[in-house]
Amino acid sequence: LLEGAPDALRFSDHLRGQGPAFFEQARRAGLEGVVSKRADSPYREGRGGDWRKAKCRLSQEVVIGGWTLPSDGRASIGALHVGFHEDGQLVYAGKVGSGFSDRLLTDLQHRLDARKRDACPFASVAAEMRRGARWVEPDLVAQVEFTQWTDEGRMRQPVFLGLREDRDAATERFVAFFAD
Repeated sequence: LLEGAPDALRFSDHLRGQGPAFFEQARRAGLEGVVSKRADSPYREGRGGDWRKAKCRLSQEVVIGGWTLPSDGRASIGALHVGFHEDGQLVYAGKVGSGFSDRLLTDLQHRLDARKRDACPFASVAAEMRRGARWVEPDLVAQVEFTQWTDEGRMRQPVFLGLREDRDAATERFVAFFAD
């Protein structure tokens, strides 16, 4: 069945009782994750509780450089524009639009309002990302978890984990690591 399949798709025999070690190997190999099934359950069509997918997620400290308004018209934050420093420039890494509680959004809104600026702080941002953006002084650092980097250098499926008040935004560099 796998003849001519891409190298990333491989058959492996089942492994019993080595889940954590196997998952760690998948993380180190840069794989998306591991799919597992209860050994005593039969194969069935469709979704069910017998299958589990454990995703390998990356984590990155990023600098907040702006935000977008929400698409539902509320007066709040829709997503954060984030990046990291590289070669003396703030490199755009994408938008983070999930992981926020209402309380956190209120706190972030106050912090961002106090940091407003007219000019985009990033070295380069595509025109479609600039539309409707509100820019801020890039002095806040956030911890973000995501699945992988895209070919465009943006985080895929990023989730906001919290602010890192112990970090200096002026020195945040690209240092992606796996989340625990």
